[in-house]
Amino acid sequence: MDIKERLQLIDKLPRNKNKIVSQQRVDSLPGPANIEQLLGGQMVETPSGRYFCLEKTHPVDYRHGVVPLLSYLESDASLLHLLVNDPEFGAVELEQTLFIDTETTGLSGGAGTCAFLVGVGYFQDSEFRVVQYFMNDFDEEHALMETLAKLVSRFQVIVSYNGKSYDIPLLNSRYIYQGLKSEFQTVRHFDLLHTVRRLWKHRLPDCSLATAEQHLIKNTREGDIPGYLIPITYFDYLRTKDAGPLKSVFYHNQQDILSMVALMAKAMHVLQDPLRHCENGEELLRVGKLYEACRRYGEAGRLYQSHLENGADESNEQELLIRMAYAYKKLNQWNRAVKAWQACVETKRFHPLPYIELAKHYEHRVKDVSAAKKFVDKALKEMMILANLGRRTDWDEYGEDLKYRLQRLERKLDAPLAK
Repeated sequence: MDIKERLQLIDKLPRNKNKIVSQQRVDSLPGPANIEQLLGGQMVETPSGRYFCLEKTHPVDYRHGVVPLLSYLESDASLLHLLVNDPEFGAVELEQTLFIDTETTGLSGGAGTCAFLVGVGYFQDSEFRVVQYFMNDFDEEHALMETLAKLVSRFQVIVSYNGKSYDIPLLNSRYIYQGLKSEFQTVRHFDLLHTVRRLWKHRLPDCSLATAEQHLIKNTREGDIPGYLIPITYFDYLRTKDAGPLKSVFYHNQQDILSMVALMAKAMHVLQDPLRHCENGEELLRVGKLYEACRRYGEAGRLYQSHLENGADESNEQELLIRMAYAYKKLNQWNRAVKAWQACVETKRFHPLPYIELAKHYEHRVKDVSAAKKFVDKALKEMMILANLGRRTDWDEYGEDLKYRLQRLERKLDAPLAK
C-alpha cells in the first residue's frame, strides 16, 4: 500500500464515521408508532390497510378568534344558497356540514401529488369534532381514502377553501388511482374562498385563509408552519420518521378547519342582518349584489334604501342609488326607480348611467322626447368636461350609447317639422 492509497483510506474514514453516526441517529428516532405518543392519536387497522388518525373535540361554544363555533348552527340555513346562488343549498341542514382541508405533497397539484393529511370537521353530540387522517407512507393511501369516502357519504354538503380548484379535484384523482368511488362527485360542495372574495375582497390585502381569519375573525396562530414548507416537512418525515416537526403541520390543518367554520358563521350572519353586521357601505353593497344575483330584487332594493336612509357614506352613495334603481327597475317599480336615478343625478359625483336610464324612461314610458334629450345633452356635456380635464377615459361605451341616442331623439324632434 503506497502513500497515495493510505491517504485515500484516511480521507474516507470521516465520511464513513459520519454515515454510521447519522444512521444511528435515525435508528434512535421515534418510529411510525411513536407518532401516537407525540400527537395523541392512534394507528387504525382496516381490511385495506392502516393509517394514523388524530381526533380533537371542542365544545360548541368554543370561540375561534372572536366567533363562537355554535353561531354557525344558529344561522338561518335558508340563506346558505344566497352565498352560492344555488337553490339546492336551501334545503341543507347546517348540522350536516362537513368542513375539509388537505395537506399535500406538492402545492401545484399534478400527477403524483397526493394528500398525505386530510382533516375534516363536523358537529356531533354538542361538540365540534376535528378528525385528521394521516398516512405514514404512500402504501397507506388506499385505507385512508376508503375511510374518508365512508365519512363524506354521511353529510349533505362539504365546505372547503379553494377546494373546487385544488383539494377536491386532487382527491378525486387519487380515488381514480386507488380504484375507489369518490363521494365528492355527488355531495354538494361549498367553496368558501369565493364567498370571501365576494364579500370582503375590498378590505383584505389578499384572500388567503390566513389573511381572512386574521382580519375578519381576529384569529392569531401560534406555532404555525408556512404552507410552502409543509410538503418538504412530510418528505423529511418519510426519510427520518421523526414525527416532531409534524406537530405544526397538524396544528396548521386544524386551524384551517376551525377558521372555515368561523368564517362561514360570519358570512351567514352578515346575510342574516346586513345593516347590523356589515362594517361599511362597500360590504353592504356586496351583500346587495348577492341578493341581485339570486334575483331577490325586493330585498336588495330595501337593503340599499335602508342604508341610504340611515346615512350612507358619501363615497358609496352614488353606487347605492344606482343599484337601488336597478333593483326597482327589475321589479317594474318605476316611480321608485326614477326617484333613485334623479337622486343620483343630483349627487356631487357624475356617472352617465342614471342619465341614460332617465332618458330611456322619458322617451319610451313618458313619451316626452324633449325631456329625454335634456338628460342626454347634460350627460354628454359632463363627459366632455371630464375628458378635457383628463379624467375618466373608461366611459367610451356610455359615450357611444349617448351619441346614438341623441341622434335618434333629434330625428324624432325634427320629424313633425319635416311634415
